[in-house]
Amino acid sequence: MGVPFLSMSDKILTDKVLVQQVPLEEADNIKPYTSAIAHKVGWIWDIPLTTRRGTGFVYSSQHMTEQEALKSYSEYLKVPVESLSPRKLDMKIGYREQFWKNNCVGLGLAQGFVEPLEATSILITDFSAEMLAKNFPRERREINSFLTYYNRVVKYVWDQTIDFIQLHYLLSDRQDSKFWTDVRITPIRCELKERLEIFSLKPPSQFDFFSRFDLFDHKNYLYVLYGMKYLTKTPLLSEIEKKVSAQYFEQNNMLIYLAKEQLMDHKQWLQELKSVMQK
Repeated sequence: MGVPFLSMSDKILTDKVLVQQVPLEEADNIKPYTSAIAHKVGWIWDIPLTTRRGTGFVYSSQHMTEQEALKSYSEYLKVPVESLSPRKLDMKIGYREQFWKNNCVGLGLAQGFVEPLEATSILITDFSAEMLAKNFPRERREINSFLTYYNRVVKYVWDQTIDFIQLHYLLSDRQDSKFWTDVRITPIRCELKERLEIFSLKPPSQFDFFSRFDLFDHKNYLYVLYGMKYLTKTPLLSEIEKKVSAQYFEQNNMLIYLAKEQLMDHKQWLQELKSVMQK
């Protein structure tokens, strides 16, 4: 359709990924969560399933060669580098200038791509497909009216998503490689810069996210900002608020303790679920 691709590779520097499935041994435990683990020039995903782990080594080719990536990946997996046979994928970060042109709409990878740090592909695809379904023209003459608004909204979603992924890198205090110093000086949009300035003065709140099209809201930002030890001014609390907050912390700690004591092992839970489903 001749629609230009808008590259965001200046904001997010990772552009390669190696993907390898790792069989699980019978005695191996299964973690009840996906791990995202930073390394010197990117990060690794590790997704436990019942019979295998799905893993991926995301990195920047500007800062690491493929051979270096294979070596580092093998060290993480604790296997000889010669035994690796990963899929090698290029990651072209960015999105189309238009998502709906004439009578064609791009969804999924036809629309754009950003590294899967927050599993964004399914999220944006689902959002875009639902919006298309609810704004689908009945007659050809209606297309232009629908597509103008659709393109504006989906571009907003992509910009906000790129901001949120970039946020993970901007706040890093790592000093062990050029990659981690470079990601902190990547260009950022004015809106993200303004938000970070505001968040240095107060914690994020729902009032800082004014659109229902913000797929990542104040709670998502809180997780990343506080997880990365981003400094915000401590809010002024009354004695009653302090007391209530302390009660919430105490209740939460008790729930964590009870969960450890009462919940069954994740692997056992999956095996028993499988047994029930097969009956």
